[in-house]
Amino acid sequence: VLANASRKEIERNKSQIKAFAKVGKAPSFPYDFENILGPVDRSEDNLNDAVSKLTFDKDNVAYGLFWFNNASFIDEETLRRVKENSLDYAINYLASCGCSSYSAYINMGAISLLSSNWVCAAYCYTRLFETQNIWNQYVHSITDNPSSLSIDDAIDTLADNLIKYSPSTNWIKIFRNTSFKISTRNIDYGDKLKTSKLYSVLATKYITTITNEIDSLLAKAKGISTSDANANLGMATELEQSCRNSLTTLKDSLGNNDSTYVR
Repeated sequence: VLANASRKEIERNKSQIKAFAKVGKAPSFPYDFENILGPVDRSEDNLNDAVSKLTFDKDNVAYGLFWFNNASFIDEETLRRVKENSLDYAINYLASCGCSSYSAYINMGAISLLSSNWVCAAYCYTRLFETQNIWNQYVHSITDNPSSLSIDDAIDTLADNLIKYSPSTNWIKIFRNTSFKISTRNIDYGDKLKTSKLYSVLATKYITTITNEIDSLLAKAKGISTSDANANLGMATELEQSCRNSLTTLKDSLGNNDSTYVR
């Protein structure tokens, strides 16, 4: 279902999946996007997991940030292009329309994540959280409970998920080193990315993740007996490889002039 699907639509699809399962089959739906995401596994466990994640308004709003909305004819045309596997055309279409609606930002953000266009995704989610009015419109499209998820809580959840599901992506570097121009108006949005609340939260979480990894390796090294030469050599090799990568990522994230972790 779409992120702004009604409870009736969700229940209808759930019933249809269960009915098909009884005869050993699985239905297909208009927004499966199998051409992009691959075959959908509609096992009983997956169905129950999906239903549990759509039970509460707070979860609906949080998960809806990663999926498509259909709130206008512009969204309808965008989804048509996604079905045709024309992700670049879908992004260009949304950009050319110059639309500043919650659904445009979420749809473009979801497409950007699917196509690994991290810079565009950063722009879309930053704009979504920029004003309370746009955020309220989005929440209202999901639920009648406006207090189900605040902007601050949504940013925190989104940051956790971006780090969890794209661990190889250096989000801090993307926000810091980006000069993003809005094609229809030729506006440089890079400065707003660097000063956004989303960047601030991401940076804190991302740097904490890296430093925790380094601390964990150092603690592991301290636990090795000094008399075990082979274990020490193996640990030294692991430290050299892992810490070098982590420290390089940390330096890229903070910039050359930051001395927070200099010892």
